[in-house]
Amino acid sequence: MRILGLILLGVCAATVVGQTFVYDNFGANWTYNTGTGYTISVGAPVNTDWDQGNSFVPSQSGYLTDVWAAVNHVTGDNTMELWLMDDNGNQPGNILETFKFQNAMVPGGFGGQNPPLHGVGAGTTFLDSSKKYWLIASTPGPNSWCAWNYSLSDFGDRAARQNMGAWTISQSQKAAFAIAIPEPATLGLLALGLLLRRR
Repeated sequence: MRILGLILLGVCAATVVGQTFVYDNFGANWTYNTGTGYTISVGAPVNTDWDQGNSFVPSQSGYLTDVWAAVNHVTGDNTMELWLMDDNGNQPGNILETFKFQNAMVPGGFGGQNPPLHGVGAGTTFLDSSKKYWLIASTPGPNSWCAWNYSLSDFGDRAARQNMGAWTISQSQKAAFAIAIPEPATLGLLALGLLLRRR
């Protein structure tokens, strides 16, 4: 019985049932507004360094595992980064984790219902459900223009800055993105394993 308990404990430790979305403003089947959104750019042809994004408060606490964002490539270098940032006085603060994308964006900019970019986290950044965070899109360039499409109906805090200047905070339609943490392994199986181990 003790061996069975140890086996069950091992299974529980290694098994993650799935993901829990702690923020998600996509429509059904990852849909979003294909006609407009935020400009993310650096260098030619826009000639303005635009970093933009939105705040969110996770619905549950846990370690960040995945992010999704409806970002499409317009022209220039196919490079883009998502920064998970903490909040500092109702504006983006420190970068907690960076998700880098190289040649991952679908060309076309606005107009196409392309699959969102998917970034996998290190599993070490803890999200606290009592705190506000920011997801900001930027591009390292040297010349790049991306389009972060709006969600279908979500509104809230928007942070934008030009040429590495101060952040401007406004209320607007949010870009489409989702944040996930791991779903816990089955608690009943874990409890059974512990019970059998004690016998």
